[in-house]
Amino acid sequence: MGPLGVLEDHAGFAVGLCALHQATGEAEWLTWARELVALIPEHFEADGRLHATAGVVQDLPVRPQDLSDNPHPSGSSLALEAFLTVGHLTNDPELLERAEVVATGSMELVRRAPLGVGSLLATSTAFLAPREVAIVGPDPEPLLAVFREGYRRGTVVGFAPSPSPEIPLTEGRPGDGTRAYVCRGFVCDAPVAAPDALRGALEPE
Repeated sequence: MGPLGVLEDHAGFAVGLCALHQATGEAEWLTWARELVALIPEHFEADGRLHATAGVVQDLPVRPQDLSDNPHPSGSSLALEAFLTVGHLTNDPELLERAEVVATGSMELVRRAPLGVGSLLATSTAFLAPREVAIVGPDPEPLLAVFREGYRRGTVVGFAPSPSPEIPLTEGRPGDGTRAYVCRGFVCDAPVAAPDALRGALEPE
């Protein structure tokens, strides 16, 4: 086994792979992100908490935790974002439960020093009302352009020319032409085909 790095490496890389998947529609990036996220509990979790270093590191008197956000997010904040993003891209309740554990475990720090966990709070707040957008059909670009008009924190997108098990958001969504499905916690509205209709469906409630 090669070097495992630290929690920040794994979680940040997974978040980046999710962004790449959502930008390109290529399933391999999501597959890789899922594999990385699966390593986090295995190597960095102990006693119900995430630690900055992997458990295979034996020469540390204390395994540190990485909780405070500085100019860049902490390992815990990135892990929260990774669990939430991959969980919503793949409809994986176990990952969403792990995200809740991470957020709950940081509540004492949130109460004592909220300015030190800005990224964690931003991620938690964004996913209070999560949305999943699936775009399926041979010409996704007009609908994707609408999705990309703004920064949609707490919203994930999966797209493919036809339903694909490698892109879980697109599974079970056949139909003529290209359709977009806007879902809230995996409960979906009726599909839309027109960009203006998708724009309206994505408006804040």
